[in-house]
Amino acid sequence: MRTIEVNLYQFNELSDSAKEVVRNWYREAGRGDNFFAEYVIDDAIELGKLMGFDFKTRGVKLHGGGMREKPCIYWSGFSSQGDGACFEASWSAKAVQTGKIKENAPTDKLLGCVALELERIALIFPTATFTVSHQGRYYHKNSTDFDISITDNEGQQIDTLQTAAAALDLIANTKDFMGWIYRQLERAYDYEQSNEAVDENIVANGYEFTIDGKRA
Repeated sequence: MRTIEVNLYQFNELSDSAKEVVRNWYREAGRGDNFFAEYVIDDAIELGKLMGFDFKTRGVKLHGGGMREKPCIYWSGFSSQGDGACFEASWSAKAVQTGKIKENAPTDKLLGCVALELERIALIFPTATFTVSHQGRYYHKNSTDFDISITDNEGQQIDTLQTAAAALDLIANTKDFMGWIYRQLERAYDYEQSNEAVDENIVANGYEFTIDGKRA
């Protein structure tokens, strides 16, 4: 039997090359974790509600047993053809909260434009509604199907050039919102993988390493 003493180091005590070994270990260990997406999806739900969206939910099994309802917001990313984000929801002109997006995301131009256009259509066609559902095996904005209804006061479908144009605008702006969600997810992922965020998390967890960056 023999005893070997090994010096252990905090991350900030390592050389630059050893730090890079540690970063690679940390990123690999966290591969598949999507915690970074949770706050993006939470924000999307809240902002979507202001624009008139009611997101569908689905039951998901928990590791410890039981079920939890999750919003039907689907995404994949971030380096393959077909990556993107989409969702399943219903939309109602009556549910649009005019002007609220500016209060909650005042500097986001794309989101502001989407909100303004949905508000405009809602004011012109206060009975307009639609549902959007996911179709196919990809999760980008074009993997969706829309069922749009614009009726008169008696519930009869209105089929005019104006309502046809409004329907196209509803689809285009909803897809723009899906694109916005994907870009927020991509930004959150890029930050999560950045040296700044990785270093901060390693230090916060108090990990110790050998001089060459191997996990103790």
